[in-house]
This record gives sequence, C-alpha cells and structure tokens, in this order.
Amino acid sequence: MGTKDTPAVIDFILNNTGYSKINYIGHSEGTTQIMAGASLKPEFYKEKMNLCIFLAPPASMSNNSVAIFNLLSLDVNRAILTAMLDTIHLWNLLPYNFLTTGVATLACNLFDGKLCDLVMSFIADADPTIDDTDRYDVYMSNEPAGAGYRNYLHYAQGIHRNVNTFKRYDYGTKGNKEHYGQDAPPDYELSKLDFPLAMLSGS
Repeated sequence: MGTKDTPAVIDFILNNTGYSKINYIGHSEGTTQIMAGASLKPEFYKEKMNLCIFLAPPASMSNNSVAIFNLLSLDVNRAILTAMLDTIHLWNLLPYNFLTTGVATLACNLFDGKLCDLVMSFIADADPTIDDTDRYDVYMSNEPAGAGYRNYLHYAQGIHRNVNTFKRYDYGTKGNKEHYGQDAPPDYELSKLDFPLAMLSGS
C-alpha cells in the first residue's frame, strides 16, 4: 500500500488541487503505509510531503498484547493460515458490510457490554479502565473494516522477535529468497524518511 495505493492517492490529490505538496495525518496503519512506502520510494515522498504527522505509529510490535496478533506471531500459525486462505481464495478478512457491522453492534449491546469488551480484547489493544466503553457500539458500527490477510500477518510477524525492528513481509525462507534474495525479510530503512515528521503516541 505504501508503494502503490498511497502514492496514487497523493498524486490524485495534487493533480486535482494544483498543489505541489501535501500535509499528511495518519493513524496506526496509515502511518505504517508511509513508513514502508517512504523507505522504498524515498524520492517520491520527499518531493511530495510538506509535513507528515503520525498518530500511534506501529513499527515495532514487540510490546503488542492483542491476542490475535500474538497467536499469529508464531511462524507455524502464520503458515497454516496462509495455506488455508490461499486454498479457499479468501484474501479479504472480515470485510465491511451490514452483516458484519450489524453483528458487531448487536454484540456490544449484550450482557451490559461485557461481550463487546471480550471481543475487543482479541482484536484491539483495548483497556476498559481507560477506554470509553459506552462508545464501543459506535466504534463497532464501523468495524470490522476488512483487510488483506497478509496485512494482519505482517503486523503479527514482529511480535515474537526480541528486537525492535520493522521488517518487510515474511514469505518464509523460500519466498524470501524469491522476493528479497535472502533468507529473512530485510528491514525497512526508516532513515530514508526525509521530510518534516511529527510522531504522537500515548502510554
């Protein structure tokens, strides 16, 4: 997404507004796209970014406590899921539609919101002691929003590593040799992000 989708959106905006640069504000995955894209296409982003603001940017995932990502952090689990989804040609997980969002909203209204708290703990780094749980039904009316399964796996692959790294997608040893010419996926070179950048995160 950082090398094709986001550049296409940026060019569309610039072509239709006549501006030469954009200001970009991204949250979570919206920052991952820029970090990945700018490390692989640094000249494009340097030329077209005036200011970039990252809200809660997830590069290293080593401190992530989300249950589903921790489950998928194991190589064997990612391999099993990949084989299964490729076999049945299911690449978009939990797409946004009335059925999925309707069920999610309904679940949030059951058992005084406790079921929603439980579901959120599996898919998000939620903390009912500080999150506005009264708004979960609103959040869930737009969730799940869908994503390619490799998106989930890419985030998950960084959890089990003991070092804080931001690596390209791990295709496994054979696939990595084909894609990158080496056994392991290379790091994204974040030193190539050469534009004004502000990062904001909470704790």
